[in-house]
Amino acid sequence: MRCTEEDKTSLGSYMLREKANHWWKNA
Repeated sequence: MRCTEEDKTSLGSYMLREKANHWWKNA
């Protein structure tokens, strides 16, 4: 699977958003 810089960036921000959502729910 090819992974461009743009893919990495969007995936990274998606993961951060998911982590933040999870954190807020448990806060």
